[in-house]
Amino acid sequence: MLIKYTDYIFDYDNTICSIPIDWKTQRLYFKEFAKENFHFSFDNELTVEQMENILLMKFPLLKEQIYQFRSVLEPKYLNKHLLNKNIFSKLKSTNNNYIVSNNLTNTVISGLEYFNLLHFFKKVIGVDFMYSPKPSTKSWLFLKEYYNLSVSSTVMIGDNPMTDGLYASNIGLSYENVQLIT
Repeated sequence: MLIKYTDYIFDYDNTICSIPIDWKTQRLYFKEFAKENFHFSFDNELTVEQMENILLMKFPLLKEQIYQFRSVLEPKYLNKHLLNKNIFSKLKSTNNNYIVSNNLTNTVISGLEYFNLLHFFKKVIGVDFMYSPKPSTKSWLFLKEYYNLSVSSTVMIGDNPMTDGLYASNIGLSYENVQLIT
């Protein structure tokens, strides 16, 4: 099924590797972080990504400060990334691999280096690369321009239909859920 593509865009967390972050608890901490640092309150059960996006829209010049929460959180889990061995076998048979992740670029690169996988990827784009997380398609515009990717030859492989799947749909890419790849 995947052999008809020449270019593969992968998500990172829960696709290439899993990072065992308890996002439900981190959501509470992020609410405190937003209130303390931006005097902004969130009353509902938005994800950390969704709250970051709201802050990015409200405070577009404070991108680095908004991602400070992740900059402290994600490195704590570096040695705890768990490799998805099923997808690793697929990586070994492809050459044109890219990552578009809603994790920080350094988190993804560090995880790939930890498992000696970085050389399998031509480009790693984290959420901080363009400050535009999936399902935003800014990363696709970059990949298309600099790596000459086309919609017909590229597939998005991820775990979350609301981020990875919608990203693919917004571009017109095929989408494969990593849990369904055998």
